[in-house]
Amino acid sequence: MKYLICILLFSCVTPVFAQDSDSLIYWKEDRKLSWQDFKYRDDFEGFGKAIILPKIMLSYIIEDDLVSIDVKACMVKGKSSTSDTVSEGLLKHEQIHFDIGEYYARKIRSSEDELNELYDITIEYVDDYLNSLLDEYNEFQTIYDYETAHGSDDKMQEKWNHRVDSLLNDLKEYE
Repeated sequence: MKYLICILLFSCVTPVFAQDSDSLIYWKEDRKLSWQDFKYRDDFEGFGKAIILPKIMLSYIIEDDLVSIDVKACMVKGKSSTSDTVSEGLLKHEQIHFDIGEYYARKIRSSEDELNELYDITIEYVDDYLNSLLDEYNEFQTIYDYETAHGSDDKMQEKWNHRVDSLLNDLKEYE
């Protein structure tokens, strides 16, 4: 029995459809964000002076009771904007949002082995399992913004920078 499930998941409720590849930036360790990746808006209305739309693109196949997961962290350029193209601290804050997306992509990749140890796996179980990880991801992003005051608390921002770097290193094998 073969099932193909494709899920496009976002870190916010704004629907994003029909993206061309030029409007997405896929997470790569050697490719950090720059302000050129964001749309400039002088009428920016948000919690801070920038907003990023990180997205997790996820699909999986169940074949012969084995799950194969494909997941990527990316940023939607057209939905990411800033009114400040100078602050390196603010850019780093947005980079950490992107890095959190990659951490959860790795966490999802790492779950493939665990899922494949189950007997008689079902679509419903995999959906519930992956949705719980995605709920955790969204909560993690919210906590990050709250604890860092959207990047304006330098001491907490530095703690989060180290925390997320450590989390990425812990799951390096799933990059």
